[in-house]
Amino acid sequence: MSNEPEVIVRPAARIVLIDEHDRFLLFRFDMGASDDRPGRSVWITPGGGIDPGESVEDAARRELWEETGLRAELGPRIWTRTHRFTWDGRFLEQRETFFLVRTAAMEIATTNWTAEERTALASHRWWTVPELLANPDGVYFAPRRLPELAASLLREVPTAPMDVGV
Repeated sequence: MSNEPEVIVRPAARIVLIDEHDRFLLFRFDMGASDDRPGRSVWITPGGGIDPGESVEDAARRELWEETGLRAELGPRIWTRTHRFTWDGRFLEQRETFFLVRTAAMEIATTNWTAEERTALASHRWWTVPELLANPDGVYFAPRRLPELAASLLREVPTAPMDVGV
């Protein structure tokens, strides 16, 4: 018998939401709700798991609406990412697909948040690329290279999804 935990593959859809001022919306995800890094937080893009029978596009639209209140057309698939972590006693391999969405500057509506989102999403803010690159507080981003990826994305949108690493 192996002592390795069972790995559960979890497909997920994420949205890189950029407003008219080239600011990126990120949520501060409280890892205290996670098993592997209690007390740590990471800034993430909107998005989440794909429900059974749901397409990645439908999941992206649903997550965007749930987490921001915005209903919008999805732009292109721009990034992919796979990472492993523990959550609620389970060892997950999350396989993410990121879509680009442009929007007017807006206030985020949290009225559609699930109970889990209300627990894990501590706050949100719109970040400029200089703020992301400066990272004065040494915060963590997911993907880890998000500041440089964001800067690159404003210069050129990938023509095919690129793997952005962890």
